[in-house]
Amino acid sequence: MITGSIKEKFWNIFTSKEEYISDLSDQYGRFNYSFSKNREVFSPVVSEFIFKNGFRPQYPGNADFAVVFSHDVDLIFRNKKIFPGRFQRIALMLKGQQKQPFERIIPKEWDLNNMIEMEMKNKFISTFFFMALAEGDQDYNYEVNEVGNTIQNLLNSGCEIGLHGGHKAYNNIENNLLEKRRLNLVLPTEVKGYRNHYLRFDIQKTFSILLKNGFDYDSTFGYADCVGFRNGMCYPFQPFDLNRNEFIDIIEVPLVVMDVSMFYYMSLSSFQAFQICQRLTEEVKKVNGVLTVLLHNSNFDNKMLDFYNKFVDYIKCENAWFTTTGNLVDWWKGKEYHLQINDIVLQLK
Repeated sequence: MITGSIKEKFWNIFTSKEEYISDLSDQYGRFNYSFSKNREVFSPVVSEFIFKNGFRPQYPGNADFAVVFSHDVDLIFRNKKIFPGRFQRIALMLKGQQKQPFERIIPKEWDLNNMIEMEMKNKFISTFFFMALAEGDQDYNYEVNEVGNTIQNLLNSGCEIGLHGGHKAYNNIENNLLEKRRLNLVLPTEVKGYRNHYLRFDIQKTFSILLKNGFDYDSTFGYADCVGFRNGMCYPFQPFDLNRNEFIDIIEVPLVVMDVSMFYYMSLSSFQAFQICQRLTEEVKKVNGVLTVLLHNSNFDNKMLDFYNKFVDYIKCENAWFTTTGNLVDWWKGKEYHLQINDIVLQLK
């Protein structure tokens, strides 16, 4: 029997209560794992409570759990210096151009078409979150209308396209909607999925902004500085608004694994990253949960490839349903699993 103090603890973890009352944040306004009082980040403690109370999600093909691979497309182009010949240098001087000219190229290791081939070989389909910035915006690298053919290739392969909101989209409803409209212009149907750049997120603002702007789901909610279960959940869920005392009508697909967390913040080797992902996978599988994995296309260097190949070889041998985030959300809502979770979670309140 779960005690009152444990119930309160799990309720506070599920609702991220500490983020409502804490003044702590990093330079990007993020509440990091290093600020949290919850030290059980490697165990989905709230999902375990829900599972023990009879929740048993079922997946296509009798799979034990679901796996969602996703990619945040921060960078597509790299500036390469051009070294002009003698006559070209004279022409540039006559034009008054003193700066070294650049050519925008797509590095082979960043090429999304290569990623399509790699994932189709492994029989994966993924969600690709594209930025929809304008020149002059922070971290601007491309415009979505420049990569329309690539986006179409991704859609043709069965992948999903979501919006990767910029630095000013997570807490500003107008900026968020503007970026969504830009992405909508190159898609055959309205974009429904969202993840913010740098995992910037405001527990009291972002969900309501996304809901008002017509998104079906978000998949930002994970710590930047550590992998694991930010609010003890490995199930898609409806967030609970502590200010309004009600569930928010949007689905959060919590982020469990991010490459930057492992290789930058946690300084893991490729083998250490593989080991921790094995552990997280086992935790998710125990409760028939969902493992979400974020790998940036611009990070596929030797270290990342070594991890990716090890992890893919491992995960393919598990009895998992591999799908896109949007397909997962449609399945989840169709089964009304989010409502079942709400009923069980309210026992904690």
